[in-house]
Amino acid sequence: MFFRKAVILACFTVACCVFFGMAAAPSQAKAKEPPATAADIRAESFVTSIEEIYETGRDYYFMSLVDADFEDRITFNTNLTDYYNSHSNLSLYFVVDSVTTDKDKINVRLHWFRKALDSSGSFSKATGSSQLVFKSRGSTLSLLYIRGDNPFF
Repeated sequence: MFFRKAVILACFTVACCVFFGMAAAPSQAKAKEPPATAADIRAESFVTSIEEIYETGRDYYFMSLVDADFEDRITFNTNLTDYYNSHSNLSLYFVVDSVTTDKDKINVRLHWFRKALDSSGSFSKATGSSQLVFKSRGSTLSLLYIRGDNPFF
């Protein structure tokens, strides 16, 4: 008799667990993000370096991250220098949306948020979305071009 009650209780417990487990499963289901690849980690690390160097306000440091083949590099440098000369307390924050690779190029799609204080003392904010393409040269990356909103000036 005791054995029979124990079996019934065990079956009831299993049935309850299965029922409540299946009922709870849809609310607990989360989309799994694919694991980060080496390119993802490398690109996100470089993006963080760009943020940090940009905020120093030193155009020559920042331009060391820009590839020699960057389209219209001289104009970019001039505009960056002008922006640095007319703004202070720079803050730039990137949110990486996706990272893809193609041969020696790493494509990073992101959203950005920028804050700065201009020479008249006015505080300004800007946001946008961009595609930054980096060229891989051995163990280093360099900014090859920007599509979309320019986060730097």
